[in-house]
Amino acid sequence: MTSTRREALTAGATGVAPLFAGRLSPAADTAVSATLTSVKGVRLASGARQARVRLKPDETVVARVRVARGGRRIASRKLILGAGSHTLRLAIGRTVAAGGAQVTIRLTDGAHNARTYTRAIHVPKAKAA
Repeated sequence: MTSTRREALTAGATGVAPLFAGRLSPAADTAVSATLTSVKGVRLASGARQARVRLKPDETVVARVRVARGGRRIASRKLILGAGSHTLRLAIGRTVAAGGAQVTIRLTDGAHNARTYTRAIHVPKAKAA
């Protein structure tokens, strides 16, 4: 049995997602290698509002992004990001009032290392109808 096949089988038995199987050595990887570039709330010309999160991971990570106000979720998203620059766009509903909100970004790599960022944004006023 090849070492890659053995690692894939072992990874499946230990609960590591198959996406990451054989790519990382848990002994060598002790931290998530990613940079949070920016977080902001924007209003588009169409009047739609978004929370934009820019990330630059150096490895494949699972990103869980949550926008909340007063503990209540306004928007959330979970996706897998490869190495490189990414801009995540989370739509903010029409019924959400303008004002402050908290964005929480949790990044997890294949070795189950996690890093959490928390930033404040301002949800822009909805476009007048």
